[in-house]
Amino acid sequence: MKKVLVVILGALNLISCTFALEGTEVYTESFVMAYFDYTNVEVSVGDFIVVKPHRSELYCYNDENSQQKERYDQLAAYYGDVNFNRTVTLAIFHALGNIMPAEDMSGIELVCLEDINEQYTKGSSVADLFTFIGLSPMKYIESGYTYEATSRDLYRSGYFPNCYELIMKSLDEVEPKDLILLGNGEGGDSHILFDLRPKDKDNCPAWGKKLRLTLNYENQYPISKDFVFERGTY
Repeated sequence: MKKVLVVILGALNLISCTFALEGTEVYTESFVMAYFDYTNVEVSVGDFIVVKPHRSELYCYNDENSQQKERYDQLAAYYGDVNFNRTVTLAIFHALGNIMPAEDMSGIELVCLEDINEQYTKGSSVADLFTFIGLSPMKYIESGYTYEATSRDLYRSGYFPNCYELIMKSLDEVEPKDLILLGNGEGGDSHILFDLRPKDKDNCPAWGKKLRLTLNYENQYPISKDFVFERGTY
């Protein structure tokens, strides 16, 4: 009962958005039904690194606040997401589906804050030690909503998984084009911006070392998070 109550209270934080229960069908002109701002992230380390946003302002397709609705419309037009024109069935306790960041990253940096070895000294990049894994519905939108992901792509996307392209490459090879409309589309604590996986899980030299992750943007200040590459949340 307590878990259900927490979910309900979390959903009710969508104050200006129309709330719906499981099985409710809603019409939407856009695939992405809401965008959110964030100015901080959480880094969780297990066998790999999971980066989650701390969501702040939310802009919804059915926002009752005219300024927030205007911001939503601007973002939908910017991404060309204006011709979806379909009825979707919302999941339980979801007021929205396909919730995405309002600002794209322009780059990701990962450096060590202490000497690791002769190759990776304090302040040097360790991006080549990690594989970047992210999801984006951008290809689906650009295809006129016809793209369908392969079984390889079905990774950590819970709402419309067939519509999200998997982006997987060495972190040091990630380009701005790989970071457009990035995220798994989930709301609240379930939203994941991306994962970083050590290429050599058993022998990665960065294990136990202090690292700094920096997310860069064109239109907002960078977000940096220091953490130790060992199990924990930072």
